[in-house]
Amino acid sequence: MPRLNTDIDEPVQQRDFISSLAKGLEVLRAFDQESTELSTADLAKKLGISRASARRFLLTLTGLGYLRRNGQYFQPTSKVLSLSAVFFSSTPLSTLAQPYLEQVTRRTEESCSLGILENNMVVFVARSQARWILIPGLRVGSALPAYCTAIGRVLLAALPENELAHYLQMTEPKPLSERTVIRKSELRELIADVRQQGYSIVDQELEQGLRSIAVPIVQDGRTIASISVASHVSRATLKRMKQEFLPVLREAASEISAELSRS
Repeated sequence: MPRLNTDIDEPVQQRDFISSLAKGLEVLRAFDQESTELSTADLAKKLGISRASARRFLLTLTGLGYLRRNGQYFQPTSKVLSLSAVFFSSTPLSTLAQPYLEQVTRRTEESCSLGILENNMVVFVARSQARWILIPGLRVGSALPAYCTAIGRVLLAALPENELAHYLQMTEPKPLSERTVIRKSELRELIADVRQQGYSIVDQELEQGLRSIAVPIVQDGRTIASISVASHVSRATLKRMKQEFLPVLREAASEISAELSRS
């Protein structure tokens, strides 16, 4: 009998279990960092279902807007993020941190974000949006590569050496701008610098014209998240980010970490 992980002690009865819904969610979960696009044959093999079934699931999810079709391949759309946005925005960490993010935005006049490392990606769990729109569509639940984001490098710097080595082995960095660092040896050096200095600055690697700076959020001596400020190059030099944004971020991170230790 199927059993779901719910807050209700009573197991889900066979008559109440919708297997097609469960399989549809499995289809969405089949898309990950190693499988960013899948064909009908790919999905059938990955889930152990027939090609006809795989095709129906893919076309249904495409019709609902959760996938887009590119020739024989299917890719997730940003609508998938709406499934996680409610969860992430209601977690204790997000709720606790939100006032501090808004305070950072008031003091810097820039957007402030809180992110965690999930499946080798930075997932944004809280945000305070300034009036400037730097990355259209970026919201709670959005995910970005860890290797080219300030939050990502802070979180990677906190990994044990064996986990960092595994991440670098499994990740194939792609140039998202002319400045994106994709050589793994250079990335390792940058991450080592972040570990030593306690913060990360990423200059136009994710997107041309975008700079960001991030510091860790610590609970019980362990980095569990990272908080960042992002700005356009026309508003923030690297010197300003270090002299003005960094102290504000560190203050907010310290207050969030202290709140976590009391909760």
